Amino acid sequence: MAIWIDPKTGQRVVYDEYSGDLQYDLKNGSAISTQVIGIIAPSRNQQMNLGRSNTLFGTDAAIMGKRLPDLGITGENIQTTNRVKVSRRVNVNGNN
Repeated sequence: MAIWIDPKTGQRVVYDEYSGDLQYDLKNGSAISTQVIGIIAPSRNQQMNLGRSNTLFGTDAAIMGKRLPDLGITGENIQTTNRVKVSRRVNVNGNN
């Protein structure tokens, strides 16, 4: 058994030395472990509902006409983007 330390995040991953390539998901915080990707070809329902959501729904501000789009943890519009988990692959027995 051996331990691989990710050079960017410091995450430690235990692996067997002679098992081939090492593949693991990042786990240090959602801004680091996920990637934001824009929706390139939205479906018909997504196109119809883009911009309709309001995070202030049900509050006094919404009744007064204020609008605030749904935003993700890093400020992206969640109606036009998707979050994908980052997975790294490392050749620990050879060159990386």
